[in-house]
Amino acid sequence: MSIEIERRFRLDSQELLHRLQEEGLRLDYTYLRQVYTLIEPELTERYRNSGKKITKTIKKGSGLTRQEHEEEASEETFKIACSNALGKMIQKERYSFKLQGFEACIDCFEGFLDGLFILEVEFPDVNSANNFTLPHFVKAKEITSKGAFTNAMLALYGVPLECLEPKELFQMAEKKEFTLQLISAHMPSYDAFRAIFYNLLLKIRDHRNIYLSSSDEESLHQFRINLRKTRSLLQTVDGLFDFKIAKHFIDGFSEVAKSSNLKRDLDVFELFLKTIDIDGVLDYEIRDRKEQEDEKIKEFLKSKKVENFLNEWQVVIEDDEGFFESSSAKLPFKLLGALSMKRQILTLSKKLKSLQEFTPTKKFHQVRIEFKRLRYLLEEFELLFIEDDFSKILERVKKMQKIFGKLQDKSTQKELLKVCENSEAISQNVESISFIEELLVEVKYDIYKSRKSILHKKGKAIKALKA
Repeated sequence: MSIEIERRFRLDSQELLHRLQEEGLRLDYTYLRQVYTLIEPELTERYRNSGKKITKTIKKGSGLTRQEHEEEASEETFKIACSNALGKMIQKERYSFKLQGFEACIDCFEGFLDGLFILEVEFPDVNSANNFTLPHFVKAKEITSKGAFTNAMLALYGVPLECLEPKELFQMAEKKEFTLQLISAHMPSYDAFRAIFYNLLLKIRDHRNIYLSSSDEESLHQFRINLRKTRSLLQTVDGLFDFKIAKHFIDGFSEVAKSSNLKRDLDVFELFLKTIDIDGVLDYEIRDRKEQEDEKIKEFLKSKKVENFLNEWQVVIEDDEGFFESSSAKLPFKLLGALSMKRQILTLSKKLKSLQEFTPTKKFHQVRIEFKRLRYLLEEFELLFIEDDFSKILERVKKMQKIFGKLQDKSTQKELLKVCENSEAISQNVESISFIEELLVEVKYDIYKSRKSILHKKGKAIKALKA
């Protein structure tokens, strides 16, 4: 492989090209069509048709210096590559010339990249590249290190929008003006997710404070949702943070979320009790347990342990130096989203397929969690995949999550009925015990029906996920 040493600049207009033409500088013209059949963070495979010849080029690396291997290819091979292309075909006019003694070219893009002009300058060595300065009359911004402007990324995502800085996104979150539309598809994933996590952190703190001061049930519910979403994204988006850092916070958010799990189960059970006509003994038992749990939750949420944990998390997501980042941190936001969703769909499909008639109900609950994780991913990336009609996929996932959720609620009812059955107040009441036993029979039958429904629909669900 040969070494390519190249600096790239985005031109404001065709002004430089017109100036070179007016000065009578020799410009070699070529019309290029090219597609990519492999696009990875440090590896691409490109097929290019210049009209005179067709080449296949493999490039390794990124930024200023890359390894390059080029070989000729046939017309038939180019047609096959076009049919298997990742993203769109790039079409551009290239004007090649000498600039300060170095090989240079101006690419004028067409089609979906119309209006984009890029100057490329090649160098024999790194020192020459580092010492090079553009003529003072050239209006351009260097994009050598900006992965979003490589031809491969342009083929996938088009011309990148100007990205807001993470601190700007943080400020918008503090003003409650943050939306996912503010995040560009090309933004480095580390920065994009730091903004998302910061917005979620503010919501976690706000809802926690409201709940502590007013016992507002909806605030506790929203507190739990934002906790779970944060934890879920940390689990499903691999390579964003250092593994040990990610695991530390996944475990921490799990601990905070678990503090209110029983309260949530009691809320669900209380709703269930309102649908049946009993003498109020069970209702009193549940209210008493809810009050006890409410006090435990408040004591835990206002503890220094929780506050220190949230402060620690804020330090990580405010990191501008990349100290905590890992392998996928610099990937474009949309690309990491696509990879994460694909991986989650494969995980979910595998677990869904494994469900059988005698599979323990606990395994069904694990699949429910995988559906929830996929839902959170789809919600975060839906706006970037409008052309793929993600709204339909998201609706399918929500429906399946609801079916699994019903099974979860019935399982919770069964466990809490057993707890009530063994409580001191109920165990001394023969009528209440008899009533609980009748309810247990009904709930167990509902669990059976829910499992049956899931097994009946799992084939269609797997097919929909693969689509």
